[in-house]
Amino acid sequence: MPGIYVQVEGVEALKKKLAHLGKRAQAAFEDALILEAGAVMNEGQRRVPVVTGRLRSSAFVRPVQRNQYRSDLRFGYAAPYAIYVHEIPGGRGYKWLANAVNATMRGRHGRMLAVIQRVLR
Repeated sequence: MPGIYVQVEGVEALKKKLAHLGKRAQAAFEDALILEAGAVMNEGQRRVPVVTGRLRSSAFVRPVQRNQYRSDLRFGYAAPYAIYVHEIPGGRGYKWLANAVNATMRGRHGRMLAVIQRVLR
């Protein structure tokens, strides 16, 4: 039969490779998020007010798996009074964590992209 035909080989192999790359990309993104949360918490540790050290020692970074397609990341301070110290205007620790997030904002996307690219190479 006359005409032009295209035969594509390796489609199944390509599908498998893309599925594998998708899993690696998700893991790379999660790694980048954890590193950035760590950077925020490092800055937060510099800024958190210290009286007894209990507030500072309650710092955490915790990945939370919601399902196979979505993971969340929680970070902050678990001391029961952390919110009060953070939110009292004029207090020694007013908005220390929010300020740490803002202080580490510059270059965040570039740093995360670098981590993801390094993992996917």
